[in-house]
Amino acid sequence: MRFKALSLALSLGAGIAVVSVIFTGCATITSGPREEVSLRASNGDKVIVTIDNRKLRLPATIKLKRKGEMIYLYSKDNPNYQDSAINSQAIGRNEVMLPENLVALLDIFGVLAFILPGFTSLAVDQATGSAFKYANKQLVLPVYPKCVR
Repeated sequence: MRFKALSLALSLGAGIAVVSVIFTGCATITSGPREEVSLRASNGDKVIVTIDNRKLRLPATIKLKRKGEMIYLYSKDNPNYQDSAINSQAIGRNEVMLPENLVALLDIFGVLAFILPGFTSLAVDQATGSAFKYANKQLVLPVYPKCVR
């Protein structure tokens, strides 16, 4: 009885390992869904922004989702500025990562040799955002001062 339980546990563990390897994309493994970028206000002032319900004082270096994240500037945190919101993709111009060397290109051909896992891993990379990168890692957040009368 113990042998059957151990055998079943090992089979299940091996099955989970195989499925996780097949259904994970290369970019998801090597790059991850976030990328470190520098973020500053367009006029160089120190402002407070909200990203994913976290407040952050600019200028700062932060890891943002490769698929893009909403960046909010609220007038309650910055009395001299208007409320504004922008997606990091709009100011970072995301692009699809392409192989930069022969090894990466051969890796893609190797993945595509197994058609189903290849297409599945490409879909996973797209869905998680790992297939993207910020073309410009120095993001400039447009800020709009309030009009004074």
